[in-house]
Amino acid sequence: MPMNIAMIVPLNYLEDRGANIRVYEVSRLLLSKGHKITLFCFPLGKEVQAENLKIIRSFSGGLRKAPKPGFSFKKMYLDLFLFLSTLKIRRNEFDVIYAFMHEGLWIGHLTKKIKFLGKTKLFFDNQDSSLAEEMVSSAKIKESGLLYRFIDRLEAFFVKKSDLIITTSEAIGNRMKEKYPSLTKKIFPLQDGVSEFPIDKDNVEN
Repeated sequence: MPMNIAMIVPLNYLEDRGANIRVYEVSRLLLSKGHKITLFCFPLGKEVQAENLKIIRSFSGGLRKAPKPGFSFKKMYLDLFLFLSTLKIRRNEFDVIYAFMHEGLWIGHLTKKIKFLGKTKLFFDNQDSSLAEEMVSSAKIKESGLLYRFIDRLEAFFVKKSDLIITTSEAIGNRMKEKYPSLTKKIFPLQDGVSEFPIDKDNVEN
């Protein structure tokens, strides 16, 4: 049965690289199955047109050029603007909030709570790159520091609020199962380019 899906994409969609390709392939697959998608994203990116696809871009805040890949403080205010744009969602408007990456998951959970979307399921597409890890790799924080531990625990809190977790590979799925053993039954790998998808109306209603 077709569903209405709100996708939260903390990216300038569409760009021809990285996580954008994942979003494109997943949305294309869902659209081919008859689902309707409203995609919330950052302000920049190429225009994408498809039947049953609506794209809502957040406020730019004067942004004229996309930030470089990886962590940057500029992306943090873009996350805030993206969150504000999701507050347009109405009760019972969507069956699913499909959140990409940890930033999208935070926004999705907070939107659910603020807008009282108790019946809307929250799905998390995890590409194994958390904010804490990105801040370490960009030398913004130390892995042994208090800030890393705080962000890591905060991310774990939001991950546990997911109704379904989709990973980009079996290896990532297995690592998540080790880190969150209580969530094992919620974790499903979906490798890029495959033709099957673990979302249908039964997942949402159960």
